Amino acid sequence: SGQRCTYVFIAPPVAVALAKHPLVDDYDLSSVHSIFSGAAPLDQELGKAVANRLGCRVRQGYGMSEMSPVSHAIPFDRDDIALDSVGPSIANMECKLVDPGTGEEVAYPAEGVSAPGELWCKGPNIMAGYLGNDEATAETLDADGYLHTG
Repeated sequence: SGQRCTYVFIAPPVAVALAKHPLVDDYDLSSVHSIFSGAAPLDQELGKAVANRLGCRVRQGYGMSEMSPVSHAIPFDRDDIALDSVGPSIANMECKLVDPGTGEEVAYPAEGVSAPGELWCKGPNIMAGYLGNDEATAETLDADGYLHTG
């Protein structure tokens, strides 16, 4: 007793409930100051609706189980990053976009959006491999340690 939740980690379907369900009004959620959404893309307008209803910060990121668990996240102290972004890469990550057809790295544009590509990530949080499945590991992790996200 006396301890209350301040950070909440959710998936977008929970954001829908937090933004719209009348039951939310029956609970004191004033201790919640930060919500982080993952597992699927969070719509910017939905994220803003949750933030406005609960009076908290809402952020999201990108990851997968093989990354334990993220490669990108909008930091809680960055209000300048749009909520429809997954944010910058986390500390100690190396990321690149690779054209899956050619295997060549996609050029970083001087402005605007890059050409599409597959995200490859390397860092200390990347899995060592799939237990007992060397074939799947070889399909996902390359010799340089990059996780091919698919």
